[in-house]
Amino acid sequence: MALKMRAIINIGARCPKNPDDLIRQYHSNETIIEKIQDTDVATISFKHWKRVQEGNTFRHREVEEELLKNQFIKLLDKDLTEFRDHVVRVRLIIWMDFAENFQCSSVEEVQSAYWNAPVVSLHTMVVYFPSGMSKSIQSYVSVTDVMIHNASA
Repeated sequence: MALKMRAIINIGARCPKNPDDLIRQYHSNETIIEKIQDTDVATISFKHWKRVQEGNTFRHREVEEELLKNQFIKLLDKDLTEFRDHVVRVRLIIWMDFAENFQCSSVEEVQSAYWNAPVVSLHTMVVYFPSGMSKSIQSYVSVTDVMIHNASA
């Protein structure tokens, strides 16, 4: 959804980058659809995650797609409706990003500590809370010494 928001901004329509802010600001899909229809573009390019085959395995990759404006609007309307229903239906949504590895070091460390420095992974997360709660969005980070970067990590 956030990638579609970026595409809307790229064509010149003003809207929030965050889908949660979008559904909070615009109480209906028609308002954002009108903003898209007011632009002069005929086609809209946007990125989305797609499962693609690479050799014998399948991986999720960010792919770019181009649709006619009315096709994009239909897709966005469906996605926004689904997102609105989902946020209301569930207690919260947790969005985890890819992990980053970092090497730990001290400012004044001995040479053996430099060569044997521990490595940690940082997993960034954003939690979307439904409306009516005191917080709507909260960011978290998880620190672990597990260096595996697959779905079960």
